[in-house]
Amino acid sequence: MFKRNLLIFCIVVLLISSYSTSVLALSISITGQNEARYARGSQVGFEDAGSYSYFENYLEFNLNVEKFRFYLRQGYQLPSEFSDFQAGINAYDKRYIQYTDDHFSIRGGDFYDIWGQGLLFGNVELRELNIDSGLEGLFVESSFLNFEAAAFRGTEQDENNESVESAEGVYLSHDLPFDVLLGGSIVRLDENERHPIILRSGLELSYELGPFSLYSAYMSDELDLDPVKYHSGFYMNSTVYGSGWGLLGEYKNYRLYTHDGDLSLQYPPTAIPEATMHLLDSHPRTVLFNDDVGYQFELTLSHEDWNAILNFNQSSEHYDQSLIPSLQEEMSPYRSLFVQIERYPYDGDRFVLQSGWNEDVTFTKTATGGYSVWYQRFGIGGIYERSFSEKFDISTDMQVMMVNNHGIDHKYWEEYFSVSCIIQPNVTLTGSIERSEDVDEDGGLKCKTGTIGGEGRYWPSMETSIEMSQSHKVRVFLGHERGGLRCTGGSCRWVNPFKGVKIDMISQF
Repeated sequence: MFKRNLLIFCIVVLLISSYSTSVLALSISITGQNEARYARGSQVGFEDAGSYSYFENYLEFNLNVEKFRFYLRQGYQLPSEFSDFQAGINAYDKRYIQYTDDHFSIRGGDFYDIWGQGLLFGNVELRELNIDSGLEGLFVESSFLNFEAAAFRGTEQDENNESVESAEGVYLSHDLPFDVLLGGSIVRLDENERHPIILRSGLELSYELGPFSLYSAYMSDELDLDPVKYHSGFYMNSTVYGSGWGLLGEYKNYRLYTHDGDLSLQYPPTAIPEATMHLLDSHPRTVLFNDDVGYQFELTLSHEDWNAILNFNQSSEHYDQSLIPSLQEEMSPYRSLFVQIERYPYDGDRFVLQSGWNEDVTFTKTATGGYSVWYQRFGIGGIYERSFSEKFDISTDMQVMMVNNHGIDHKYWEEYFSVSCIIQPNVTLTGSIERSEDVDEDGGLKCKTGTIGGEGRYWPSMETSIEMSQSHKVRVFLGHERGGLRCTGGSCRWVNPFKGVKIDMISQF
């Protein structure tokens, strides 16, 4: 009853206090955000299709009083997108109190942070992937002279509010002369069902000189059960740019123990392309953090009304102690090449030509040797955008991709087409259709293919996005959604095909 009354009180205060005010010489501000997600339709699995619906609502509340911040988030699920678990109205899943001064901050409650670009330590919440490695405890940060320091002690909770991970750590960095930063950390992960005691130590180094920058991070995990056995990770990136050009290089070498199944207080860089084409992105690379070595190079060019991107990526499992990726089938190699050329010939016009290729091999060991799931993909596409007036824009995206299932020597095609109308300043209407001749695809609508007796699938959909104001946004999806892997930062989950309506609403106040 107390929590329900508190919620009602907070809502009333939010409605009448969406601006900063001053009470008794104190500076007080109240802000918040509400995100609602609703879906109704059917979700197609490999064997059956049934009715499917969820409703999620996340209400965030911030109260700032001088140097103090009070944060509260209520997660309301009836049920959630990922399970039949129904959380009640009193489900306050995130909360903290924080004090911040010029050079000092202390937080009690839920916290997230990233050290060493996530390699040394990193806990995140990705609601779209149902991942939450946040900790609840105490987090302290401080800066003095040219030093930055942080320390924490916290526990990770599951959906039943039971502790599944406890950890503590410290971090210290120092800005050295000549734009050099050197940092180090020590993290201790307590024993639990997922792993024994782990002592993690790491270093990071960054350097900048004019148009050149370099960053690197290294960590090592020592397991309590086997002090001789170490699991390590190394990541490095470098950029250099000039007039009209830029070059990015990345390298990774991972043998991370805590990524053999569960994401556990680490969110390391992936060294894979950030974005390519829709059809290629529909088949993302699953990063093997527990055994992964690879690199990426990206060249960007610009001249007058021309822009170009050339990206090459290669990775694999380790071959013995090799520091470079292998092309051997048993090492699950991956390679990709992506080219994009963009031109703005006239005011309001934009042409984009895209082409990409990748080879993705997943090798599975068996008692008799093993087998591979081996795909080769080549795609080409074009984007055209035109502004007809200050009030109306149109954008089209057309792509086609040939897929070779090399393991069974089977080739097929995939196509994608979308049209978006942008009514300035706040309405976007998008219609799209995606088609595949892959006989293993599920969901969508059936269609005939060029192969004799062949049958494929296609997924038509409509989407509307409306910004009713700077504080209120609505997105409505209607139609068929293709299933498959959905990945963010190397973390993936499987999504079944969906047919129906989805509504997302975000309001800030």
